[in-house]
Amino acid sequence: MDTSVFKPTFHVDQLVSSSEASKKFGEVRKKAKSLPKYITENRNVDTFQRLNQLEQQELQREGTLSHDPVATASDKDIHAAMRQAQASLAIEGLVMPEEGQELIRKRLRGEISQADFLKAALEIATRE
Repeated sequence: MDTSVFKPTFHVDQLVSSSEASKKFGEVRKKAKSLPKYITENRNVDTFQRLNQLEQQELQREGTLSHDPVATASDKDIHAAMRQAQASLAIEGLVMPEEGQELIRKRLRGEISQADFLKAALEIATRE
């Protein structure tokens, strides 16, 4: 059984300070489509969640976001987001269980509500 741990690597061009990401969100978002970006806070890599939060804020400002905070995403977008989230977790030495990954996929596809997502996520977290 292989017990090796995936250790992600990234280049300095992929690191963006949180203040720069906030000020130049559109530019960072556009660049992140071709090369994943990692937001830093006090020189520490923040999680993918921060980029998601900034994206949600931007969409709300543009008025393009529906009442549901998670718009449905394509499988390609979900796959890319999951890879980035797993890489961020791996930096911290953490691994996301498959059950949690599937729950996130369902939420991003719009198959379950935010309330159902939070309830199921809490159940998974307290079992582990």
